[in-house]
Amino acid sequence: MNSVNFKTGNLTQREIEAILNVLPGDLTFVGPDDKIRYFNEPKQRLFSRSPSILGGSVQGCHPEKSVPAVNTVIADLKAGRADVVESRAKVSGRPVSIKYLAVRDEAGAYLGCLEIAQEAGIS
Repeated sequence: MNSVNFKTGNLTQREIEAILNVLPGDLTFVGPDDKIRYFNEPKQRLFSRSPSILGGSVQGCHPEKSVPAVNTVIADLKAGRADVVESRAKVSGRPVSIKYLAVRDEAGAYLGCLEIAQEAGIS
């Protein structure tokens, strides 16, 4: 299996996928065009995800009342007004922490947004 080379080592696709799936919480990557490009598959999901969301807009997988807030978060990350935006929610009665992180290249160009959702208190 081919490796992906990084500055600090190399990993196979199988290893990368296993690492992303063992991290606590749900990871979702949204590209610079606001389309969902990736989500991990942890043992315990907080938000349901289906492969059918891949390629769809991030706004389309949020409740209508949340779309203005999603648009503001994405706009702030894209424009560089924020690198991290945090929020809280309740999922099945459990408190959840959600972080939206701007993903940028070495020159600072916006590559997308990584959403990390995990039960509050888990790190």
